[in-house]
Amino acid sequence: MRKQYVLGLLGGALMLLGITACSDKDDFQGDKTANAQHVYRLCVSVNNNEDATTNHRKVLALNDQNVITSKWKVGDRMLAFNCGDGDEGSLENYSNVEAEKGNTQASTFNGTIQSSTELSPNGDIAFFYPASSNYAVNNVVAAVKTSETVKDDNNNSVTIEYYLGADKVKKQILLNLSKQDGQLATIDANYDYNWGKTKPTEVNHDGMVKANVQLKRLVSFWGLKFKDTKGQYITNIKKLLINGVKSTGVLDLTNGEFIGGEQDKDYAIDVEGNKASAINMEKGFVWVALFPEVSQDITITLITTDGFIYTKDVHKTFASNMTYRSTITNMKMPKAEPYVEVAGTKWATGNFIHYTDGTEDYWGIAPAQWWISNYADKPTKADYVNGTKEVKCDKGLIGSQNWYIDNYNGQFSADPNDFDLFRWGDISDVTNFPKKKYLATPPAKDGYDISMKFYEENKPTTDRSKVTRGDIVYFYTTNPDKPYNYQYRYPKEEELQNLMNNSKTVIPAFCYTDKGNKIYGAYFSDATTGGITGSRALVSFPTGTNNLWKFEDVTGFVLANKGLFLPMAGLLYAGTADNRVQYRLVLKGSQARGQYWSSRQSALSGRGMAFGTNMWTYGIAAKAQGNCLRPVYVSGDETKPLDAAKYNMFRSILNADGTRRF
Repeated sequence: MRKQYVLGLLGGALMLLGITACSDKDDFQGDKTANAQHVYRLCVSVNNNEDATTNHRKVLALNDQNVITSKWKVGDRMLAFNCGDGDEGSLENYSNVEAEKGNTQASTFNGTIQSSTELSPNGDIAFFYPASSNYAVNNVVAAVKTSETVKDDNNNSVTIEYYLGADKVKKQILLNLSKQDGQLATIDANYDYNWGKTKPTEVNHDGMVKANVQLKRLVSFWGLKFKDTKGQYITNIKKLLINGVKSTGVLDLTNGEFIGGEQDKDYAIDVEGNKASAINMEKGFVWVALFPEVSQDITITLITTDGFIYTKDVHKTFASNMTYRSTITNMKMPKAEPYVEVAGTKWATGNFIHYTDGTEDYWGIAPAQWWISNYADKPTKADYVNGTKEVKCDKGLIGSQNWYIDNYNGQFSADPNDFDLFRWGDISDVTNFPKKKYLATPPAKDGYDISMKFYEENKPTTDRSKVTRGDIVYFYTTNPDKPYNYQYRYPKEEELQNLMNNSKTVIPAFCYTDKGNKIYGAYFSDATTGGITGSRALVSFPTGTNNLWKFEDVTGFVLANKGLFLPMAGLLYAGTADNRVQYRLVLKGSQARGQYWSSRQSALSGRGMAFGTNMWTYGIAAKAQGNCLRPVYVSGDETKPLDAAKYNMFRSILNADGTRRF
């Protein structure tokens, strides 16, 4: 899950006890009361009751024993919600109460509670801490269940359900822990979620409400230190990626339960401070808040300020309302592997590409799984459609998944020197766009399958000097005049079908590039890490439009050589008029998709898989259309680095020895 608008909250576990020292003053200014039919003054006194096993609010800080301690501070706010309003209220904002005392174990909260229905002495009031967010960010606390019916390429209706941010108060709220900075102060300010429910102890005739309530903490804290394989502490951490811990959820305020389906859950936390410097560690720890689950397999990936990557898998059990401290030892620098195995097939760790920079020219496997053409560029005149139609990119965005013409019409012109969309069976005329050449019909004796086969037009040949059509991947990676460390081929039909049908995990996902932008696509895995198990493809694709919040961060998995990531790179237009790339834009209602060829034809069409905003299908496409190729591993010397590592133009992604950079 990746919510468009999420609740970034101030947080803490607390005990609300007693009704002492409540004020009857009527001068506290509550939130906006638009459409409120009933407004009450609300007073709550808080006593932390802190003991050795349970740390209550606030402020969160480390003592000399590295134990988190807490006291209240002036201005701490709780959300208050009349459960009798249910899900049909008309209020625009949740009610708040605010702490009047600070630096103490007890404090008095005063404020107003607004309600669409009358607050009964026998009714329930729900409290959530924290109530206010970082106002520099547009956060929405309310959530509404949404359903959407989309049509796939076979015109089948697919209904998807999920929760989205709402513009009115609802009984459920969205919670998101996926973006943090490693600091206790930020956890204290945004992520220390707590909930409780109680009945009023008093509802006065003058509109004064008093109550006792005990809250439970919904999160746990994890402090992390890291050592490399030599036992040295790693402290210059620019980015920490934790895959496998639950980071999002939908909370029902009326009962404190998490609701929703797999569409509403993420299992990834991205920790990053100031992008220009290392994360500020507190007494050697990086701190995160997370939603506890019984038992979790976790992949931890570090990226240092000098671009090096470290990774390790751990198994951890988290209980609620607990603080954990761990030293993760033996963090290794992962080598970029020539393949990842998913659904019984060894897939290349990048699409097949052509890329030229200065004197270096490369045909082969991309240096990263997320690589697409112009992945982090701003459009130039060279990208204009037909040389005249301006290609735009919104302010603050980079990369071809954000390029468009006119009113968010996702199109741009393909560049032969930065290219990743290939016509079916073409070899000799790939970058000669006007010709639109492809393999018309391979012989029936070949089973209409071109994997590892070469042709002179439609005639089979073994003479490389005469080859014009066939398996372009195998042609380049078996070139005797320019030896490659690894050999690959077109994927076969059954391999793509197995990937779609037999992968244990299939989810909409994104990866961060070395330039810091996101590339969106699909993630496939045989693993059951972090709760993302089972046949999720049936509910995850199609995603529907304008739903980038559904895409989960799998950067850590991909850097650690776990799972297959296929970018949504669109397609190369099949017509003869121009060399337009289409269906790559991920913004503003566009229909982004990934289309991947198999080695088999059907009648006059090529066959392959497609996934995206409106599709999840295996079918046919015009051979003149350019689609992606994710090759399959054939052979190689696995002691050697990837072939892309030989090129200086990829040095920001791969070191010469084959280890990854970021």
